[in-house]
Amino acid sequence: MNSCLNEKNFNLVMATAIMLILVIPVGIANVWLGYVVRESPCALCWWERMGMILVGLLGFFMLRYGPRLKYVISVFLLAAFGIHMGLRHLGNFVQLDVDMGLGAEIMGIRTYTWAAIVYWAVVIVMSLF
Repeated sequence: MNSCLNEKNFNLVMATAIMLILVIPVGIANVWLGYVVRESPCALCWWERMGMILVGLLGFFMLRYGPRLKYVISVFLLAAFGIHMGLRHLGNFVQLDVDMGLGAEIMGIRTYTWAAIVYWAVVIVMSLF
């Protein structure tokens, strides 16, 4: 690793990224939408959430064992799968949803759009490493 991204800085950045992906999108989706709003997720929502959880687990592996190539490749493959599922989910509803409420809004964006945003953020952050 280069001098500005030593092991301590890498661990801090990786731990922050893991917490951001597990707490914000997965936490909001599961806790807020599931228990407070009582919105039942569809199958595509579950696939997207499981992918985010697996990306978070791979981040924990990178914290423990370092940024090995197999973990980095696995994150990119999971992110590609997540982008595919997010766009597939978005494609199902975006034509039908003319503010009819086919998905709950979080910060002004429908839930079926967030997967594509989160997975693209994973790709961008991992590319910076």
